[in-house]
Amino acid sequence: MTKLAIAAEADAFTGNFIAPRLRDDLMKRIQEIETQSITQEIWN
Repeated sequence: MTKLAIAAEADAFTGNFIAPRLRDDLMKRIQEIETQSITQEIWN
């Protein structure tokens, strides 16, 4: 099950709205990947 599916279930069935936290985690990870990519381009 994906994080998106987990968030949808939590939001719909429990009222525990976790989507913003998951979005923040995703955006942080995207930033890490972009930074790694830029660093690798500089060193290659």
